[in-house]
Amino acid sequence: MAMPPFYHRIITTWQEAEFNALRWMRGWGYIDAALTKDGADGGLDVVSSQAVAQVKFYLNSKPVGRPEVQQLVGAAIAGMRRQIFFFTSSTYTRNAIEYANMTGVLLFTYDLDGRMCAVNHHAVAFVRARARASAASYNFKPHPNGRSPGGVRPYGGFGRNATEKNTFNNWALGLAIFGICCFPTAIAGAIMGYQGKQAAEQGRATNGGVAQAAFLIGIIFAVLGILGFFSQMSAGEVSSVSG
Repeated sequence: MAMPPFYHRIITTWQEAEFNALRWMRGWGYIDAALTKDGADGGLDVVSSQAVAQVKFYLNSKPVGRPEVQQLVGAAIAGMRRQIFFFTSSTYTRNAIEYANMTGVLLFTYDLDGRMCAVNHHAVAFVRARARASAASYNFKPHPNGRSPGGVRPYGGFGRNATEKNTFNNWALGLAIFGICCFPTAIAGAIMGYQGKQAAEQGRATNGGVAQAAFLIGIIFAVLGILGFFSQMSAGEVSSVSG
């Protein structure tokens, strides 16, 4: 099964984004995949006898949320399609990824040069299965972040991946805990924890709980440290006056 050739044109419109998704789906074996007319078929963009897809083209970094994925699932069920794809040029929120994992939706992001990136584990498993089944050579530019099955990066999109901020969140928790000895460190841990929470919601980290813990622990130790600092200052002033 030959994969689609590398998309040499830069994607600048939603029409080109939909055509890129169509080419990928046909390369994955959905030979009868076709674009729908604008507004037709419940808002779906690519349909075949065995699969359905929605394509989002965003010029900003707006992440795809759970409601959009739910809408796609509803349309796919109504049309009796078995495989459900979602393609976006941005990212996905944590809730969207969790819902897709529960319902079997394959989440992908794509670069503006057409390369696809599998985001959740359903998409990764699908891509690896297609890569093993294909004996064709692939005409894809290797991505600097690592190797990829069938020209598709295992995780993330737009230069990001789903575990990009995991180490950052671990550091945030470490700094927050160390903040029991030094409250400025606790403040840094809380700030990093907050940033890590946002990264998890955008689908750039899988350990959002660690970031949440870093944020809460950092806040607690920062408040205690500040109160202790001012308490010591007050005690010192009292001692000076008494002396």
